Amino acid sequence: MDRIIEHIVIHEFSYIFLFCSLFFLTNSIFVKRNFLKTIYIILFSIFFAFNIAEFVLYFSMRPVDVESVKNNQFEIDNKKEVIRCARFIDKYKRDFFCFNENIDFELKNDSNKLIAESKYSIFTNGFRQTACNLNAEKTYVFLGCSFTFGEFLNDNETLPYNFSKLLNFESNVLNCGVRGHGTNRTLSILNSGIINRINNNAKVEHFFYSIINDHIRRNFRVTAGDSSSDNWLYKDGKWTRVSQPFGNIKVFFAKSYIFRKIFVDLIEKKYSNFYAYYLIDSLVEIDKIIRDEYNSKLTIIVWPEFTEKFITKLKETNIDLVFLPKDFKKYEKGYYEHPNPKSNEEIAEILYNHINKK
Repeated sequence: MDRIIEHIVIHEFSYIFLFCSLFFLTNSIFVKRNFLKTIYIILFSIFFAFNIAEFVLYFSMRPVDVESVKNNQFEIDNKKEVIRCARFIDKYKRDFFCFNENIDFELKNDSNKLIAESKYSIFTNGFRQTACNLNAEKTYVFLGCSFTFGEFLNDNETLPYNFSKLLNFESNVLNCGVRGHGTNRTLSILNSGIINRINNNAKVEHFFYSIINDHIRRNFRVTAGDSSSDNWLYKDGKWTRVSQPFGNIKVFFAKSYIFRKIFVDLIEKKYSNFYAYYLIDSLVEIDKIIRDEYNSKLTIIVWPEFTEKFITKLKETNIDLVFLPKDFKKYEKGYYEHPNPKSNEEIAEILYNHINKK
């Protein structure tokens, strides 16, 4: 029964289109007026073609769920577990994550290709553990996405770890990077006060946030699974979905392969400036919260993949920016366009030198 339900969920819109096509076909059989019969046959053909297209596109796209909030993100729990993580490419050239015992199961499938495997020490709220002195007077907080979290890297290869190492592990260093998210999740973390609670209300010496080009669209993607998304914002004790052009339509058709393949990309290209300006505005808001509510400082790590127009607009904000050299975009093979251990060592040194010059 569970497999049947899972199959229906995966092909939800295929069955919706199939039902519609059968409805119009039935009407075309019983209706007597030729004009209506023609209309019903045309509608049957259209929806049946949609049904076929949904099934065909399934083999080149991963099934998705509508992105939901992570309710335990702001809980304090010292419990942690070591998680095995691996990324595979299947026979349809689709990439996917796999965790713990499921890795061994997927390895038995000869059609799957293993890209990378690593181990994460993670608290139950999703934040990653970093070797440091939790009782130190100075705290440094790293915010961002998987680049900050350290996707495909072991605990001693992440950016926060390498920064903590430069401090001889004598300071408190928190890795609050959340995989697959961007500035909306960072704003939510800051608004929740979880950092103060973890840090026992001690002053944070410095915040760091790493931005990549994908954050521009990520703040407005509504699906989880085949694309990173961050379309929820936590403020004043509640979660709300971030408003955007055609937002309700994107949520409604989120599980349609046709819609995701054709229309989502068209919408994102059409409103690219809207998304880009929102990202800059959200960085300004992050900086303001850190200054006003945390009495601290923020440094933005800018990866070398943004347009000159975006960089010019970003510089007008007067936020403290660190621009990484272009060669940081050349990642080591096997890390799926994520920073490798050597990159994180160099970035940590750049940040260390940057804040000590001020």
